[in-house]
Amino acid sequence: MSFSWKPLKLLTRLSFYKPHSHTTLFTSSNSNIITSICNSFRTKQDWESITHKFTSIQLTNSLVEQILSQFKTPTDAKNALSFFHWSSKTHRFQHTLQSYSITINLLLHANLITDAKALLLSLANQNTDPDSVRAVVDSLVNTSELVSSGSHLQVLDLLIKAYAKLRLTEVAFAVCSYVDELGFCVGLSSFNCLLHVAVKCNRFSTVWEVYGYMIGKRIYPNVVTLRIMIDVICKEGLLQRSVDSVDRIIGKRDSFSPSVIVNSSLILRMLEKEKDGEG
Repeated sequence: MSFSWKPLKLLTRLSFYKPHSHTTLFTSSNSNIITSICNSFRTKQDWESITHKFTSIQLTNSLVEQILSQFKTPTDAKNALSFFHWSSKTHRFQHTLQSYSITINLLLHANLITDAKALLLSLANQNTDPDSVRAVVDSLVNTSELVSSGSHLQVLDLLIKAYAKLRLTEVAFAVCSYVDELGFCVGLSSFNCLLHVAVKCNRFSTVWEVYGYMIGKRIYPNVVTLRIMIDVICKEGLLQRSVDSVDRIIGKRDSFSPSVIVNSSLILRMLEKEKDGEG
């Protein structure tokens, strides 16, 4: 199954919050409400007390995003996460892509990786079609520039790993391609994660497609990458064929290295694919 993108405008302009058509019950004093809610979480009040205090507040997308935007400093990141979950559980608020993106980037800015990964996994699970996946990437990139002056590479790598963890390997690979279109570099660890999951799922064609893409983009494999690729060749039952092919070309078996075997296997596949296409 191929996973292709529909053309979309790159990097939709986002901000911490946008005005929405909905209003709260206390429109005239929104600023006071925002300050009061933020202070309630900063002073570590329990959820029951906070809920009782703000029982008449109607949470809207705009209000939630404005509140989250107040927790910009790393020391406030836990408060942002607490508010994120509180609003969801006590008010049954359905978080938007932007509120997810703000919270995730705030957590990463504070180096709260585990919490950020959990939200990214939830976000990835909700967005799997091409258009929504691109929107996720755009939102995370734009929000990261506002939260932490553009430290977006980490959030993109973690997004790819989240899709890989969900075994959505084609989606993860499509994210890699889109990230490259935007001019950003995907980390080798993300490719290794994607390759590893694809092997576990026995999606060998995806493995070779990803590896070929890496080589084409001059993203050079490390020991982990080569170990994964040798494992693929063994699972396909093609190790001996690859070794024999290299032996005929080089003639010195003791000089073989894993990279030589893997890359020769890639070349053989490309030649066979071209031959099948001509046939």
